[in-house]
Amino acid sequence: MDPGPHRGHAFAADSDPPMLVDTDYDVVIAGASFAGLAVAQRLGRPRAENSDTRQRRIAVLDRAPVGDGVTSACAAPVSIVHAMGAADSIRQVHDRLLIHTPSSRAVWSLPESFCTFDYRQFCQRAFEYAGVDFIQASVTGRSGSIVQTTTGDVSGKFLVDATGWRAVLLGGPTSPLVNRRWMAFGIESEVEGTFEPGLHFYFLPEVRDGYAWAFPAGGGIRFGVLSYLGRSRLHGALEQFIAGSRSRVCRRRCLRSLPPADRGRDQNRGARRVQMWGTVGTCAGWRVESQSSRESVPGVHRTITPKV
Repeated sequence: MDPGPHRGHAFAADSDPPMLVDTDYDVVIAGASFAGLAVAQRLGRPRAENSDTRQRRIAVLDRAPVGDGVTSACAAPVSIVHAMGAADSIRQVHDRLLIHTPSSRAVWSLPESFCTFDYRQFCQRAFEYAGVDFIQASVTGRSGSIVQTTTGDVSGKFLVDATGWRAVLLGGPTSPLVNRRWMAFGIESEVEGTFEPGLHFYFLPEVRDGYAWAFPAGGGIRFGVLSYLGRSRLHGALEQFIAGSRSRVCRRRCLRSLPPADRGRDQNRGARRVQMWGTVGTCAGWRVESQSSRESVPGVHRTITPKV
């Protein structure tokens, strides 16, 4: 299901932008990625269907359509993806965690299976399951319970800021609630090919203040590096890591799977710069900005659905 750009809106005759029909909600959630969708599901239709409480009127706001742009390169427990109603977004299931150093590697069986998944499909299915309204708009400010957006004001008895380090409802990135000291940066790129199954983490000299990862994702491999100290110039480290992975693991398997015309090119096209911060759940706001305006989040994490 594609929820479309303006669910919860109606268009006046010959007017543009759209005219808001419903502006008063029980809950308004800013951010339609993992944290925002988890809160929407927890408070929305599934809760009402399993209790005698009325269904709350909930709106999710985001500047882009639900699932637009790859905002995560993460993996999650298969059980979480199923619980979010997004089982058909799974691309590959993994039962092992592998830690690599320059001289050795260690392998552990995961206590439960993890998976890599299609981000757009995951978000769309999770949104559909929540049964809430979606308003495509950018938040421009807040006054008390009134959220000001580019398509008009929306009010809520409760407001949830699930935009992470952007903190659009809490005053922006300079808000005292956003501790930039703990903000990490990362970059990742997906290439075609096959890779040994499992979630691979690398601790290597080229990433001296963080780690690198390689996550197989059903016909693709997500390579990335992250700096805990907030270094944002990571292209060189990513290129070294991909080249090293080719020589260590992928020379016979990964490169053979790439089209001949791509083998001599830079596989770092479309690399994404990641800025991460958690405010709602463990992955809320691990928003990732690409070199242009796209988003992504590397790493493995659980989506936490808060108890309300």
